Amino acid sequence: MESNQDLAGKVVVVTGAGRGIGKQIAIGAGQRGASVALVEVISENLEAASKELAAMGIKVKGYLTDLSIESEVVDNFKQIEKDFGQIDCLVNNAMIHDSADLLGTSLDVWNKSLAVTLTGSFLTIRACLPGMIKRKKGCIVNIGTVNAKTMIGSDSYSVAKAGIHALTRTVAVRYGPDGIRCTTSGSKPANF
Repeated sequence: MESNQDLAGKVVVVTGAGRGIGKQIAIGAGQRGASVALVEVISENLEAASKELAAMGIKVKGYLTDLSIESEVVDNFKQIEKDFGQIDCLVNNAMIHDSADLLGTSLDVWNKSLAVTLTGSFLTIRACLPGMIKRKKGCIVNIGTVNAKTMIGSDSYSVAKAGIHALTRTVAVRYGPDGIRCTTSGSKPANF
């Protein structure tokens, strides 16, 4: 996002928005005039972030969502579109980071990491695409990592993020002709 980019009238959805990078992305979008939908799985973080953004004068609403549960994603993204009228930009920031190597990673941890980080991004993109395609305009930003491109540990996280990069390319190529821009962090996204 350019520091002088005007996002007035735009609706930005940020997953994993209750703290850290996700919250800062939401604040940045809101300070540039966007209405912001916060998607978060930890209710205390969601409530605190929603209050913080509202106190800054940002139009914000929070949606308690476990991205690994398809019905929650579908229902909450329908509600976001109902509440805000449309979704102009989706930022897939939510992830699970486990530092174990493959031998130390349980199947439950492996599955949860992929379910939230990769499958959750698939579900949110799938929920946003019909409206974006109908308007012939949309921006999807998937938060990537250097872990996806080299071996520096956190095995299940690295594999899930490598999938994010492949998912990004898939969406960009397949839906680019429909006016959808899809990028990972680290490359400069076009204006919303």
